[in-house]
Amino acid sequence: MMRLGNDELEKMIHDISIMGQDLAQAESDYERFTLDMKYEINNALLNLRDTKMTLKEKEAAAFCTAEVTQLIEKIAEAKKRYISLRHKIKAREIWCDMFRSINSKNKREMKFYQEMD
Repeated sequence: MMRLGNDELEKMIHDISIMGQDLAQAESDYERFTLDMKYEINNALLNLRDTKMTLKEKEAAAFCTAEVTQLIEKIAEAKKRYISLRHKIKAREIWCDMFRSINSKNKREMKFYQEMD
């Protein structure tokens, strides 16, 4: 890893990298659970094709299967994790930007004082 001269900044950048990997996994889980739910709903609708019900009743029945309700919980958790990681990464990026801005300001001040001597 590249040395930046500030342990806290280096840790923050490393955390962003790790969280980015976790974010990718959370987004992947969310997408997979969403597709799994669509599959389960469509499968339930196919199983009800010969049943005498209105389309609305079939859709309601399809959404109430155990598989679909379990996937709803998984989707909610994956989305929560995804959003949380995005916010954590953004907070660290802002901190890094602030550090860079303050560091740049300090360097300009030092250069100004050196030129005055």
